Amino acid sequence: GGDGMLAEALRECFDSVDKQTTAFSPLRFWATLKQRFPQFASTSASGMPQQQDAEEMYSETTLALSMALKEAHGLPDLGGANNLVDALFGLEMETTDKCDECEAEAPVVKQETARKLVCNISGSAASGGGANVDHLHEGVMLGLKGSIEKNSGVLGRNALWTRTSRVARLPRYVCVQFMRFYVKEARVLEEGREIMKVTKCKIMRPVSFPEVMDIYEYCNDRVKGILKANRDRHGDDIIGDLKKSEEGGAKMDEDAPAAPAAKAEGAAAEKAMEQDDDEAALQAALQLSMGNADSGGGDAAAAMESAGPGLPMDFQGNYEVFAIVTHKGRLADGGHYMGWVRQEKDDWLVFNDDEVSPCKTETVMQLKGGGDSDMAYLAFYRFKN
Repeated sequence: GGDGMLAEALRECFDSVDKQTTAFSPLRFWATLKQRFPQFASTSASGMPQQQDAEEMYSETTLALSMALKEAHGLPDLGGANNLVDALFGLEMETTDKCDECEAEAPVVKQETARKLVCNISGSAASGGGANVDHLHEGVMLGLKGSIEKNSGVLGRNALWTRTSRVARLPRYVCVQFMRFYVKEARVLEEGREIMKVTKCKIMRPVSFPEVMDIYEYCNDRVKGILKANRDRHGDDIIGDLKKSEEGGAKMDEDAPAAPAAKAEGAAAEKAMEQDDDEAALQAALQLSMGNADSGGGDAAAAMESAGPGLPMDFQGNYEVFAIVTHKGRLADGGHYMGWVRQEKDDWLVFNDDEVSPCKTETVMQLKGGGDSDMAYLAFYRFKN
């Protein structure tokens, strides 16, 4: 079907890009995309292609690919997801609805899959009291909680509910959308008649984003337990390495070499001390495990779980930005998109149509908006240990 054809065209596109060093036109993929999604083939009155939304392109493409790619290509397994796209990009969200007007109404919990996190830039009165956002973390947290109106079975009528979402399964890659575009409705007079006019607007407010994103606060208690157990264990490893370094330094500071007998005695004492330290560490770990089991924390069990498909067992919840899609201009239906991709370390490439140029991380981190220059619209993060 169309989804399979799109996946095949994208595979061919990637293969061709890998094999050549000159400019490449993805004609087959573009033609297949327009055939699968006719809205991307829309033109202006003069016949020129119309500006399309990059987020819509991402969402529609990943949806189609999720219908075609059902095997765990390159991964040990799908880890709870039912397709490769969701194993790589899908966030399993745990959504809880709680009725604000009736305590007797039981909370409603459901699971759903999202392929992006949303960074709200300007909060509504319902979700954030109209608060403006300065940083990605604030905007994502704002988007994870809001108010809705739906039926209450106990009250027998519609009521206000608070909806809270948390991540219940992590992917290898996380897309974050900066909610810069919105639709504004206004009643205006045209030719003596009052009509509803719809305008697509852009929020220019600067919103900074981190080079390394900590996803811990966005997760539910189960995933937080896994990440915390790994962080605690990593901290213990660092402390252990520091202790060994200090012990090594102390040995080097001895004024004179010990006699053979003294050396043997010292080695024996040191070995006994190490055994004592190992025994003490074992007992402390056992006590910690028993304490967690008694308190319901479950850190010991959590440490044996993976936070998501394809993630290391010791993953601590940090993601590194590796690609940005920026939009330049004040018009939502116009302007210019560019791509920014990390090559390695601080070296990036900027894709401006068919022109490719190098830049550094420092430049990319300035793409926060606030003027007419390029500003981040989609940010892509990959897992990092």
